[in-house]
Amino acid sequence: MQGSEKQVQWAERIKTNVDRQVQILSEAFTHELQVSERVKEGKYDSYVERWYLGLVPAMQQDTAQFYLDNFGELAGKQETDGESLYLVYQYIISTEFGVHMPSKYNYELTLAYNNVQPDENLRIEILKPF
Repeated sequence: MQGSEKQVQWAERIKTNVDRQVQILSEAFTHELQVSERVKEGKYDSYVERWYLGLVPAMQQDTAQFYLDNFGELAGKQETDGESLYLVYQYIISTEFGVHMPSKYNYELTLAYNNVQPDENLRIEILKPF
């Protein structure tokens, strides 16, 4: 990882947390895709591939500044803290999701997020898709 020694130390802790939240969301999201009525035959593999080959690598940067700029608030958070999951979900939905996935599948991502979010106050209200 690149950056000053202090930046790298902070960023390594944050990266560990971000990686864990991405793993949690990845598992929950792929499960939601498996049971989704909107994912027609032949589409599931494509969407899982896009997630793991596009979005997940985009969340794994090699510069300390990426983690400090985007996830600095996670420095003092535990990996099991619902706020950590919330911040990573918000970053994914606002920055990466539309680049790597059809945006209509944010419904499944939000369902997945809500299912694994331990803090009820941080769950997202969603409407049924069309």
